[in-house]
Amino acid sequence: MRNFVALILVFSGVFLFDQGHSSHQDSSESSGIAVTTPVNTEDDMSASRSRGGHLTSKYNSQNLDLNSEAIRFRDRMNRARRSPGDISAIYEVYTNRKRNGISDYYNPAIIATHVNDFPSIAALLDPDQKLYLLVHGWLGSIASFSSISSFSSSSGKVKDEELADIKDELLRVENATVIVVDWFEKAKDFYSDAKRSARYMAYGLAWLVKTLVEAGALKVSNVHYIGHSLGAQAAAYFAQSLKSILDGQKIGRITGLDPASKDFEGEHLDTDDADFVDIIHTSNGVVKLGMRETIGHVDFYPDGGGRQSGCYIFGCSHKRAKIYYLNSITRCLYPSRWCRTGAYISWFKMRCRRWVSSGGRMGHHASSDLRGVHYLEIDSDSPHCGS
Repeated sequence: MRNFVALILVFSGVFLFDQGHSSHQDSSESSGIAVTTPVNTEDDMSASRSRGGHLTSKYNSQNLDLNSEAIRFRDRMNRARRSPGDISAIYEVYTNRKRNGISDYYNPAIIATHVNDFPSIAALLDPDQKLYLLVHGWLGSIASFSSISSFSSSSGKVKDEELADIKDELLRVENATVIVVDWFEKAKDFYSDAKRSARYMAYGLAWLVKTLVEAGALKVSNVHYIGHSLGAQAAAYFAQSLKSILDGQKIGRITGLDPASKDFEGEHLDTDDADFVDIIHTSNGVVKLGMRETIGHVDFYPDGGGRQSGCYIFGCSHKRAKIYYLNSITRCLYPSRWCRTGAYISWFKMRCRRWVSSGGRMGHHASSDLRGVHYLEIDSDSPHCGS
């Protein structure tokens, strides 16, 4: 009887989710390539390639059938018993490309909730620019509340302010595109269920990248995935999916901000998932929220990776990884020392028999040549820079 009730609830949930997407017409199956720019301004039409803007004519001239990609995606999700076109997330696409004469990176240029929205994202990108993917962790949310409320109930959401600030800072200092991936509707479930749902979220994201790369709108080496906690571990699912559908290709960089430890002992983010994988460990203490183990090309352990300076409440250290990354963009240098020999864990902290100066930096400006275990001390006072 219990299984029968559960089955009814599952089918009911799928039905309701489909109703939430009923406004999406399958124009992809009834017309040609539906690649559109979201704004019609003179600024956009005259935007130089250095500012982004591969427009409709580019795709038409190459006869790119992006809509066939959407159909194939829906077929795969159907086989996985997911709703047709379900990307298991909201994608908010931000760019500092000029609109109406000004750069507006506080408001999304596109809000995508369905695979049919992918062609419009392609029209925004410049393949020579970076694409950042920001992914929150368990119980988190990052999208603006206006787009969340139009997609589903926003009750109980706690916005990830640090990742939102990272988005703003990246767009303030770089010509780039940032896609904020909000998967709260799945991440709010029990941890084991959220971990399972992270696979579907990551698969949808991999399919987006595949679509953009094959459209000529994106170079896979220019993709930088930044995830926190469970969102960091989901990068492994994303990478595995992308390799399976894009001829083994890998993105340029994955940054894991204190990747979740629970249930990831046997499977986790590692160096096979991107050309460069850098990890910041900040909560290896008694209550181990993040992984203690080295899993990247370079693993940074500020304050030894244990309780962070100035943190006295639960979750503070786990959040610090995001704060350090935000500060590293323009505010703090975070010079690190390399453990030349004898790295080991003692009293919940990474220790070393011989630390040497490396010339390396933790965070956004970490060199892709860095390898091994790195350490730095953190100031207890805000803004928590390091030395």
